[in-house]
Amino acid sequence: FLVGENWSNTTSVYEYYEALDCFDFDMAGSGGDVALTVNGIFNLNDYVRNICRYKENVEKSNPDAILKPFISNHDMDRSAGYLSVKENRMHMAANLYMLTSGNPFMYYGEEIGMYGSRATSSTDANRRLAMLWGDKDTVQDPPGTTFPAERQINGTVKQQIKQHDSLYTYYKKLIALRQANPEISVGDYIPLKFEGYNLFGGFLVQYENVTKGVFHNLSNEPITIDLSTYTDIKFDSISGYIGQGKARLNGNILTLDGLTSVILK
Repeated sequence: FLVGENWSNTTSVYEYYEALDCFDFDMAGSGGDVALTVNGIFNLNDYVRNICRYKENVEKSNPDAILKPFISNHDMDRSAGYLSVKENRMHMAANLYMLTSGNPFMYYGEEIGMYGSRATSSTDANRRLAMLWGDKDTVQDPPGTTFPAERQINGTVKQQIKQHDSLYTYYKKLIALRQANPEISVGDYIPLKFEGYNLFGGFLVQYENVTKGVFHNLSNEPITIDLSTYTDIKFDSISGYIGQGKARLNGNILTLDGLTSVILK
């Protein structure tokens, strides 16, 4: 299938969606919505509002459209350079864009925290480095590469496959969680606004007769919140959670550990 790459402006992207699906450039890059939210520059409630509004406007152009969220590609500095793997910002960025509507695109190497930036170089070769398989492969970096190999500090695929707490393993768990909750990719979105919270937020997703809630805690500390204050939907159980902690649901009261996301049903 075809995906359009239009990085001019969002209004133009809406128009292109009449003919074909397009990448969501508002999400991507160091100045994109995901990075700005995870790094504490944007309010999480604003991020939720933006993704819901974007989805609504795209579907006005084409009701059959499938969104294409992503955070980096071959023409951008690699996301590990502005989303700290060590501080789990990369993990939460993945949560934010993969637990949204449509068909997410992942740039190779993102799942192991590969680095690569243009910096002062006049070539994009440093953004397109050979995948770090770690299995004695003979793949070479593209011509013009100047990125120092010693800056690749997060390990290879071979190394991370064996580590239960690696970024690679995290991505596998996240993708499995998304697949276990298909409503996220195809359902209708309703943003919830949590007044007074900058680092906590979420939305409802409805598909056929099913309603689920997706919530994120970008802070380092647990948050306990009475969901009945923000929605009339009654959740019965936890469909799944992922992050650096756990989630607990007691009636309407949700407790979500820091740097963790949860799906309620």
